[in-house]
Amino acid sequence: GSVDNKQMVRNLCYSQKYVKWSHFLTFTCNQRDHFGTSNIKKWIDNDEWKSNYPNFYQLELDEQKEIQYAMIEASAGMLLRCWEEVFLLFINYLRKSKSSPFKNYQQFLQEKNTRHLKVTYLILI
Repeated sequence: GSVDNKQMVRNLCYSQKYVKWSHFLTFTCNQRDHFGTSNIKKWIDNDEWKSNYPNFYQLELDEQKEIQYAMIEASAGMLLRCWEEVFLLFINYLRKSKSSPFKNYQQFLQEKNTRHLKVTYLILI
């Protein structure tokens, strides 16, 4: 089943009673605007791919809709991969960069997989 974002945030905030943490970060992905995912999202949304699908416009409307839905679902893996790569780059920056304000931290990650991309909550101690 799905996890309620509000409840997850409440639970993580309640952990402050047991473990004092300094920062609470939430990472989500705006597929349309994020540099790692925007090109894929735009390609799917503006229907460019239909011109590469043989005889797409000769298919029945319900067949076209089914194929369009399949393309959206098929893009999810690539969107997730791009988002996770950028997220890992950011985490590595936080951990290793000389200019990072959070070089010396321990982290608690809690992730929620949504229908499209996961949401990650990060607590820095």
